[in-house]
Amino acid sequence: MSSQPHTNVNLADGYTELPPGRLAAIATSLEMLAPPPARTPVVSAGCQIRHVERPEVDWYRDLFRRIGEPWLWQSRLRLTPPALEAIIRSPDVEIWSVVRDGRDEGLAELDFRTPETAS
Repeated sequence: MSSQPHTNVNLADGYTELPPGRLAAIATSLEMLAPPPARTPVVSAGCQIRHVERPEVDWYRDLFRRIGEPWLWQSRLRLTPPALEAIIRSPDVEIWSVVRDGRDEGLAELDFRTPETAS
């Protein structure tokens, strides 16, 4: 690889030219500085929300995969079954499912293991 300095060139379409052998990485994050205003929960007709008390690893992975595949979700799929079970069955983690026509179609995971970063 050349040790000559390289000046980034901003191209018209918003891309930036990189020297050979370099890979750009972009990280985007959002921060909520105040709680949002209270609102009435809306559940589509035919849908229910249920708390899954002791989720099975296979059930969780199937739902996680079906929902997240278009967005390349991988984090939970890479964990070993015991590691995933330790998370989803922790007393400080709540798993909720959106059920439509008798089938789990949505997933919410509330993680309170670290209170200051609960998500």
